[in-house]
Amino acid sequence: MSERSTMSRLSNIDPVVALLATVAVVALVARFVGLGVSPPGFYVDEAIASAQLVCLRYTGADATGESWPLISSVQIGGARAFWSPLWLYPGVGWVTVFGDSPASLRGFETLLSVVGVFATAGIARSFLGNRGWAWVLLLGSISPWGWTLGRVAFGNSAVTGVALMMTGLWLLTRGGMRRRLRWFEALGGSLLLASAVLVNHTRLAALAVLLLVVVMLFRRRLVDRTVLASGAAGLLLAALPVLVDGGRADIWARAQETWVFSDPSVPAAGLGRLTGIASVLAANVAEHLSPQFLVFSGDTNLRHSSQVAGHLGWLDLLLIAAIPMAVALVARGSVVLGVQRVYFAVVATGFVSVVLSASLTVESVPHGLRMFPAQPFVALGLGLVGIVLTERWRLVPVGAVLTAVLFAAYFAPRYFGEYPDRAGTSFDVSVVQAAAQARTADDAEGFFEAVGIGYVRSGAIYFMASGSGDQCPGDVP
Repeated sequence: MSERSTMSRLSNIDPVVALLATVAVVALVARFVGLGVSPPGFYVDEAIASAQLVCLRYTGADATGESWPLISSVQIGGARAFWSPLWLYPGVGWVTVFGDSPASLRGFETLLSVVGVFATAGIARSFLGNRGWAWVLLLGSISPWGWTLGRVAFGNSAVTGVALMMTGLWLLTRGGMRRRLRWFEALGGSLLLASAVLVNHTRLAALAVLLLVVVMLFRRRLVDRTVLASGAAGLLLAALPVLVDGGRADIWARAQETWVFSDPSVPAAGLGRLTGIASVLAANVAEHLSPQFLVFSGDTNLRHSSQVAGHLGWLDLLLIAAIPMAVALVARGSVVLGVQRVYFAVVATGFVSVVLSASLTVESVPHGLRMFPAQPFVALGLGLVGIVLTERWRLVPVGAVLTAVLFAAYFAPRYFGEYPDRAGTSFDVSVVQAAAQARTADDAEGFFEAVGIGYVRSGAIYFMASGSGDQCPGDVP
């Protein structure tokens, strides 16, 4: 390539896209910093999920002794936690390459959070172009919601579900729903979105968005027989682990344990039951949309929120405040907004279904982890506001970057300074310390006895198995 050609391409780069994307990439790289420091410790849910990967890595069987399973599952309380092959086997590959320390395993979760951010930005690009991509990438990268939850190795949970859901949605909308869907887009999109339906936290949103997009594709005649067969194959592949192993991994049990229909305060039948459910649902929606939850301190559970800030960042809040201004600019014709209605439908459907899904539960309301799948839809909506404002005022992207930098300067010292001290109990720091002492003394059974009460054994196994596979049910080669 000639020097002149290179210079020509560089001169054609949109400075708005370059500025926003550069800051976003720096912020996303920063997510991998200090994973062994903040959050502290290694919570039992992290240890249980990680034990599956470590044991598979060293023995070819998960922490329950199942050899190369389609689904790994562990009984926890009255329900079963399960891990799908789309999380298990990439995770095994990750620990094989990068090791199985808590920092490394949190790094895998962080990678999934980054995939979710890029997939969401990809959806924006399909409908809004490069500036939409850059705005949504920035909003996703600096989200305190995504930062906090993207650094906890929960496993087959909200972050994994969002990565599956948004990547699947990106594949199904790559052409901005203006051209025929390709077979590989239908196969991959249906597989990933249907897999997200099997994750508790993204179940309703993924199902609602999948149905909406499929209906719109058919209405626009963008589906042929090959694409239809590919989509059906994707759905079947997603369902296969459950069809084969569903009796062992009840994916609905946790939802049934916590949803409003199981609330003993709701009448059992009749009109009273309907009004009771509606009352609880309305109250829960109000909690999840409250300023305290979104703006000031987030979830009271330190595993779901650092409480340094709410789940929305300063740039999110500025763009929300600017929505009336953006609407006025479009209404007056100052900015021409050539956006398809289906884009608004996807954003609204995704956001509302997440809020409803989180509010249908009665445990720990408001709940930052259950509400996290709303974050990409918030970014998609606010990215559009950013585009409108940029069309009217050129310095808006500069203001956005300055706001992001100021928020980072406020957030980061507190996240790495105050938060680890406050969150030690929430992340089982004492268990991590006991595990280190037990490994030094070569006293695995003593460790199991010490933490056995109220602690799932497969979680304890992680601390002894890390680096060797020792204490895993399978045979270490």
